Amino acid sequence: MLIRVEYADGERHLVRPHQLNRLLSYDLIERFERSEGWVSVRDAALRGPRGSLEYDGPERRAVPFS
Repeated sequence: MLIRVEYADGERHLVRPHQLNRLLSYDLIERFERSEGWVSVRDAALRGPRGSLEYDGPERRAVPFS
């Protein structure tokens, strides 16, 4: 799966999920596209180690097979 991202200069690229994580950790993108539309990195609730933001929304990740 590829994810659309937009850099500060307005340039857009398609990246893999692990690349998105790296771009987020280095604060290199302004926004990225989720299924519900474009999300501003500064305004979004993001998961993971990027700062102290906690995600408080529905679980959308795939459930592993048991």
